[in-house]
Amino acid sequence: MYLLKAVIFIILFLLLPDFCKAQIHQNCWMRTTFETAHVKGWQFDTELQHRRQNGYHNQWMMSKNLMYSVRTWLHYRHNNQVNFSISPLAYFYNYKIIQGLADETASPSKEIRMTLALAFQHRGHTHYTITYRPAIEGRLFISSSMRVLRIRNRLSLQYRCSEKIKCTIYNEVLCNAVASSASHLFDHNRTGLGLEYNILPRIKAELGYCFIIRLPSSVQRNVYESNVYLNLMFLQHTHRM
Repeated sequence: MYLLKAVIFIILFLLLPDFCKAQIHQNCWMRTTFETAHVKGWQFDTELQHRRQNGYHNQWMMSKNLMYSVRTWLHYRHNNQVNFSISPLAYFYNYKIIQGLADETASPSKEIRMTLALAFQHRGHTHYTITYRPAIEGRLFISSSMRVLRIRNRLSLQYRCSEKIKCTIYNEVLCNAVASSASHLFDHNRTGLGLEYNILPRIKAELGYCFIIRLPSSVQRNVYESNVYLNLMFLQHTHRM
């Protein structure tokens, strides 16, 4: 537990200058996942997401639309240390990040996304799990025909507080391997802390906070985002992953 507190303190210390020098954009992310696992080692997920953001004249995180999405995942656990994941198809309906009054009424963009990911896990202690998850995803924006190849690298530390409660701290860096311009190779960085709770044997909830440093393709300066997120997971398992 002392290690987890130390990691949280270091991350907050590193992020403090960003909080002090910039206005923070306020978001709320919500996701519902339906997990199905009837064959040992295999799991199929369906994700429904909705994100909200503050308006131009307010800081209320639920004021305006930010994103809707539907995504499917197929996971295969090779062993206790390695997990393969593929999202063959995802549809995103993206609204502009509001930085000016005109952004509130701008037309949303439509995106098709495909993702491949690996997850390497190491259990250093009965209560700790360290996970490194690299991923590559292709993004096709329908309205502009723009194509982006994005690389994701996520490192997380999970602490099992009890049989029902888990705490996870993580950092994820997203970069554009193929982007619209060389100046936007960096996409964004996520640093977060989440608390997962088993409400019922087949229902889990995760409440968390994520701080994002983002470089939108339309501007030459970073946007800082403060995100509160809520994830609900409904499980239908006859076999464990």
